[in-house]
Amino acid sequence: MAAENDFLLIYAESDNGKRIDIIFEHYDNFLELADMFEGRLFDDIKEEKAFNRREARGDLGIRVQTSGKSDPTCMEATGNLTLIQDIQDGNIDDAMKGADEDMKHDIQIQALQDMRTDYKDLNDAMVILPRKQRNEVKDLLTGERDLQQIADDSKNYYDSAKSRVYRNRSKVKKKAIEFIEDTRRKQMRRWKELCNAKDEEAIGGKRTEGTGDVGSEKIRNLQGGDASVFSGETLYRRAG
Repeated sequence: MAAENDFLLIYAESDNGKRIDIIFEHYDNFLELADMFEGRLFDDIKEEKAFNRREARGDLGIRVQTSGKSDPTCMEATGNLTLIQDIQDGNIDDAMKGADEDMKHDIQIQALQDMRTDYKDLNDAMVILPRKQRNEVKDLLTGERDLQQIADDSKNYYDSAKSRVYRNRSKVKKKAIEFIEDTRRKQMRRWKELCNAKDEEAIGGKRTEGTGDVGSEKIRNLQGGDASVFSGETLYRRAG
C-alpha cells in the first residue's frame, strides 16, 4: 500500500492551496481515488483486527471451532459494515478498536475525510464562474477539451483562451480555499462542542442517572450533525 500511503500522507501534510492543486491534477478521477484508498485502508484495518484477535487467543493462523451458538458469517458482515461506516464518517476511535495502535491509519482516515469535503468545496467554488467559463475550466481539468479546442470553440486566439481559462481557475482556487477554511472552522467548533458536552456528562454523571441521561443525549445530538469532526483535535492542526 506504499502508493496509497504516499498519496494520503502528502495530502494530509499539504496546505489548502496545495490540496486544490492536487485535486485539479486528479479532478477527473479524484473521488474514485478516494474510494480506492478507502477500500485498501478497510482491508488493512480489517486484517490487523483479525490478526490481533487470533494472536490474543494464542492460535495465530489456526482456525478455531466455535460453539455454534452464534453466526460467525453474520457477525463478520455486521463488523465489516460498521468498520466501513466508521471510516467514512471519520469515527477514528471506533474504527481503530482492535487494530494496531499507531497514527498511520488515523492520518489516512482524516485525509480521506478531507479529500471528500475539499472536493465538494472546490466544486461549490466553481459556481462563482458564469456557466460557459465554468465549463471551460471543467473541460480542461477532465480532459474533455484541450486549450486549442476551447480557443476554437470560443473563436479566440490560443493565448487569449489560455489566459482566460487559467485566470478563472485561479479565481476558483482562491474561493475554494476560503470555503475549505470555513469548513475547518465549523468542524473545529463542532469538535469543541462535543468535548464540552462530554465534560458536562462526566461532571454531572450522577445527576443524569435515572433522568434520561441528558448528557449522553446532548452528545448524540452533536454527533448527528457531523460525525467527521470527532476524531481528535491534533488532526485539525492544519488550518490552511
